[in-house]
Amino acid sequence: MPDGSGVVPGRGDGHGLKLLNSCSTASASMGEQVIASICILNVGLEVLQDVRLVPRQFSNADMTELAYSGFPCEEELNIGTLLPGTHRFWICHYQVTAADVLSGGPIISSLAATAITPDGDPVRDECDLILEVRWPGGDDWDGN
Repeated sequence: MPDGSGVVPGRGDGHGLKLLNSCSTASASMGEQVIASICILNVGLEVLQDVRLVPRQFSNADMTELAYSGFPCEEELNIGTLLPGTHRFWICHYQVTAADVLSGGPIISSLAATAITPDGDPVRDECDLILEVRWPGGDDWDGN
């Protein structure tokens, strides 16, 4: 998270589609529950069609695929129409496991939002959230 705020803005293409992903903490240890907020916004002046949340990756450093509880089901990923000035918001949870800590690196959540403009042009915004994992008590690998 570049600015340390816990909110990671997407890398949008300027057509009003914006994806934000935020996390309750920048790092967590085994057993801690992390809360992630995902928001797709239409900050433009045009109606966006076929809006969709696209999960790309949610894994630990071993590339083990992980799953949020409360993540939208397949039907909820297809939002449809998003009017100017409106948004769609989800809150998801994940509990850090021993395997995540033992993987030795961060948990990465990569998402994209896609839509079609009134002119028929596809637009996309992407966002990566990186959660550092640590040993309980903040110790590193050698116990210090």
